[in-house]
Amino acid sequence: MSNHVGAEKAPPPLPALPLSVKLVSVTIPLLLPRTRQDYSRAFARAGSDYKDL
Repeated sequence: MSNHVGAEKAPPPLPALPLSVKLVSVTIPLLLPRTRQDYSRAFARAGSDYKDL
């Protein structure tokens, strides 16, 4: 019962939401090129392995 009341009384604070969105929108472009390179490398490796099969 106390867990349900606690969940009801804890909505996400609205002022912190735009800040987190801005933080995510800033960090995602920084991570994208690296992950894109890693993904292309992994896909190329998987493609060569798939050709060998």
